[in-house]
Formats: sequence, structure tokens, C-alpha cells
Amino acid sequence: MRSPCFNSRARRFLIAISILIIIALFSLNRLGGDVQRHGSRKTVVKQQSPSLLVEDCYYEGCGHNITEEQELAPDLRRLAPQELARLYNAAVYQVSEYRLTVQKSEPGLCPRCKEQVFVGIYQDKAAVFYGSPAGPHQLKEQTNIPVRKLPPQAVTDLRSGIPVNSQQELLQLLEGLMN
Repeated sequence: MRSPCFNSRARRFLIAISILIIIALFSLNRLGGDVQRHGSRKTVVKQQSPSLLVEDCYYEGCGHNITEEQELAPDLRRLAPQELARLYNAAVYQVSEYRLTVQKSEPGLCPRCKEQVFVGIYQDKAAVFYGSPAGPHQLKEQTNIPVRKLPPQAVTDLRSGIPVNSQQELLQLLEGLMN
């Protein structure tokens, strides 16, 4: 009959071996590779990324989602998908045979919303905003034009927001407010 001490030692030994095997498998997985056998040798093959990158970006300021596709440069394809996801600051990524989709979130407005500009009021001064007066907007710059010195109709217009279509139109509007 075996002693309880032997069973305890054998059990500890088996647990230690199991933990080492789990650590080895975890480490291999973190390398981003698969094990392939070539005769009696084992080789770790690093997983490459697909040739197409799909970048899906959600803009928190306006709530828009912009999706862009681009062909990955050959040197970037050598990176593992998780390395590319980190490079693009992506919170989530999905890989298929032909594409890598990275999903991320950015603060502020999307590029399309930043193309729209209007003049409004910020901290009792005339200010320039990205976006639209009725929708999401973000402060671009505050002027030194105090609202209290403007005529009542100009203040009413500024409270509603005055859209501008060009840099020249913006400069003319601001110059008119200063006089």
C-alpha cells in the first residue's frame, strides 16, 4: 500500500507539469504563431496580416462612423494582426483571409463635420466652431470680440449660429463684427 505522502508528491508534480504546459502554450499563442512540424523539427510560423486593411472609426463628438479601406504595404503585412491593431489604436479587430478590420473610437468630430464651420458665442465672445449650429459642434477658436458691444441683431444671429462657406467669408464676417 502506498503512503499518503507519495500520492501528495505525485499530485503536486502533475500539477506543476500541467502549469508548465499551460504557460508554454500561452507563450506560443502570444507570439501570434502556429506550430508546424517539418520532419522531427517544430517551427513557429508567425501569422501575417491580410493585404486589405479596413479602418472603422466611430467619432464620439458627432456619432458618425467612417469606414476606410486601404491596401497594406508589404512591410506592414509582416506584422501579426494584433500588432497592427495596436499600431492603429484599435480596441477591437477582426481577421479574415483577405482583410483585417480594425475598430476604434476617436473623441471629437469626424473629418466631414470639421469641414463645416460657423460663428457663434462662447463665454460671451464671438467664436468659430466646427460642425453645424443645430447639430454637434466643437470650438475651433475664440475671438476677442465681446458680444456685449455688438448690436442686438448681431447677437441674435450669433446665438443661432452663422454658417460660413469659405475662409474669406469667415474673415469678412469677423471683420464686420469688429467694426
